Amino acid sequence: MVRPRDTSRAHGARRAPESAARGRYILGAAIATALLGACQRTPPPEPEPINLRPEVNLVALPDIGPAPLEVELRANATDPEGAPLTYLWVIEGRSFTGGPVERHTFENPGEYLVEVTVSDGELDAFDEVTVIVEEDGL
Repeated sequence: MVRPRDTSRAHGARRAPESAARGRYILGAAIATALLGACQRTPPPEPEPINLRPEVNLVALPDIGPAPLEVELRANATDPEGAPLTYLWVIEGRSFTGGPVERHTFENPGEYLVEVTVSDGELDAFDEVTVIVEEDGL
């Protein structure tokens, strides 16, 4: 029986072993995958969450009156992201942590600066109010 002649090869050329053909296929597939991946768009990264500064408005009720003057100090504060807040108060030169509402009695006449700093753990907000204590009028 006569075999049909392979005309795809030049005369006298040897046929490549099958493993070499398989290697060319794998290499070709890897190049195609790399090129296809380079052409595809990757989505942009998610933006970092932005932490906004808390806001505070300090109110003293009353803010003026005769000695001794009991005052309610109210730090109306909010955090845009809803984070829990801490309160650092400075009253008559003493600092302490407290809540959003503090009570203090000013015994002597004078002007007193009350300060509050509100923090969300990363950023702070500050406000101050002046309390005026007058002579008791006796």
